[in-house]
Amino acid sequence: MSVGGKMSVRLFSVAAFAFFAVALGARCGHAAGEDGKETDALKYLPVQEAGRVKPFDSFARESMQLIYGKQTFTSAGGLKRPAREVVMTWMLAPQFWNEQQIVQINHQGLKEP
Repeated sequence: MSVGGKMSVRLFSVAAFAFFAVALGARCGHAAGEDGKETDALKYLPVQEAGRVKPFDSFARESMQLIYGKQTFTSAGGLKRPAREVVMTWMLAPQFWNEQQIVQINHQGLKEP
């Protein structure tokens, strides 16, 4: 299987697990909107990264820290979003993130136009 094919299978698997986690959370009384946090059901979803199984929340926070430099995303309007919501939308709605400034750049030479 090609690298692109493996990535597609992986993203589909994550999306399918996320759907079932949200559905299970709703069935168990942790439905979205009860406490205002729509992605709480994803917190404990197990994911595997580099041979280690960890909760989706840990995976998302580590990914955000690596790419964005912070564990929460702040939009241009000042709205803060948790890492698990941002990382899930990276997979489910990547076209939105094509226009966002999400990659942290620390090198001054790269920041200049």
